[in-house]
Order: sequence, then C-alpha cells, then structure tokens
Amino acid sequence: SKLYKSINVNEVVIIAFNARSAHLAVAAKSINIKTIGIMHGLQHKEYDVYEFMESYNESRKIGCDVYGVWSLHYLNYFKKHSKIMSPQNIFYSGLLRPVKKFEKLHSFQRASKNKIKVLIISEPLISVSEIIPFLRELLKHNDIEAAIKVRPMVRDIYYQELKEIFPQSLKLKVLDGKIEDAAPDYDVFLGCHSTAVIEASLFGKISVLIETKKFNDYFEMDSLIPERSLLVTKPESLYKNIVDRVKNENSLKTITKIRERFFGDNLDGTQWIINQLE
Repeated sequence: SKLYKSINVNEVVIIAFNARSAHLAVAAKSINIKTIGIMHGLQHKEYDVYEFMESYNESRKIGCDVYGVWSLHYLNYFKKHSKIMSPQNIFYSGLLRPVKKFEKLHSFQRASKNKIKVLIISEPLISVSEIIPFLRELLKHNDIEAAIKVRPMVRDIYYQELKEIFPQSLKLKVLDGKIEDAAPDYDVFLGCHSTAVIEASLFGKISVLIETKKFNDYFEMDSLIPERSLLVTKPESLYKNIVDRVKNENSLKTITKIRERFFGDNLDGTQWIINQLE
C-alpha cells in the first residue's frame, strides 16, 4: 500500500486473483484503490480454489471490486461459487485475448480427407504416465496423423518427459508457434485440462478430453449433451471416440456448444478493462 501511495496509483488491474497477485489486490483495497480483475484461464472451483474460496464467510470481500468472465456460463458459475467477490461485481467481459479471425461455425470441415489429424496439447501439470496409454492406443491406427503442440519459448517438461519414457513420441511432429496458426491444419485437439484443448472450438475444431486421476472430468464434458458421454475414460476407447466425434460433429454440434459455454460471443475483454479504467 505504501508503494501505491508513493506513485499515486488510482486503479489496479489483476489478471486472476491468485498467489502471484492476490496480495496486490488486498493491498489496493485496504486503501480504497479500485481493483479490476479478469479471468486468465478456464477456472474450476475444485482446482483454482483461490478464485472461489467457498469457505470464506466474511462480510468484507477480498476479491476484486469488479471482475470480468468470458461467458454467461462463467458469469453464473462465479456468482454461484465464488465467495471472495460480491455477485453484483462479476460481469460478462469477454476474453482477455479474443480471437481475431472469429466466425460463427456453420458446419465442421475436415482438414484432410485422407487422415484424421489430431493435435496433442502439452500439459505440464499432468504426469505423462497417465497420458501415454491413450497415446499408445491412438498411434496404432494408420488413419490418424498426430502432432504435439508444445509451449513456446520455454523448455517443455511435458514433452521432454514424454520423449524419455515413450520413444514413439519422437515420431510426432512438434509445433511450438501460436495455436491459432496450427489450428487450420487439424481436426481434433486432445488433452485433459488445458484451456488450449477447449480453444479448439474457437477455430471450428473438435475438443476431445481424456479423464485422468488428477483432473477427472475437469470441464464437465459429460454434462454438455444429455445422456451422451464425451469424456474418454479408457485408452482403448480413444480412437473410437475421435472417429465418432469427427463423423457426427455436424449433428452433435459439440464445437458450438463448447464455444458458447466457455467463450460466449468472443467479446473483447481488453476493451472491457479499458472501459473500467475510464
């Protein structure tokens, strides 16, 4: 708070209320400086507990004075579960980085007529030992062409571990650029908890989620379509699930359903922040 006073800060923008930034928000609020927050990723109350703190029961809220979320689904989710912010201070802001080439999807189109092209998303928070059985089954099939999207500008520990204990992964094409540049060449994004897997819907691609012990059904995929399971729970089911999803996407419309749930109308959250600062 002394630093804020010394440099005459009037507002503070917080990208997610977490261990790296929560103290900044609390310090600002202690001297009545407006705090503005926005979602950084697809949070879940069972994992990103710092955004929710459901056991918090104080009258004075420690969360941001105004907080932006990506979709109407998350607006309802945060209002219901977050106890560190008042419901009336949570708003549908849109994405921090909205997709520039965003178009409403009319129908799903394969990237290639020859093989189903799968982009595996590197996820360092999960042990590759949970993922390898699924990849081993997937790579048995000649009508699947797979690549792996690694994290740019850093040593990707997920991929490094994968190479060490699963030599077949050395045959995978490795992509380290922007995901929006890679997306047009693939049909399916594959992973278990990363926002990038769900971002497939923003590019008109299919998101296939694997169940793991750590993250389970992290995005609650099995609630997306009543009486139809989309979560892949067994390695031997992965190939069939992918083929089925690709074949039937235009009737299932999972891309549209996922996009609407998690990203809404691709509103500009950055502009929302600017508006809050004015």
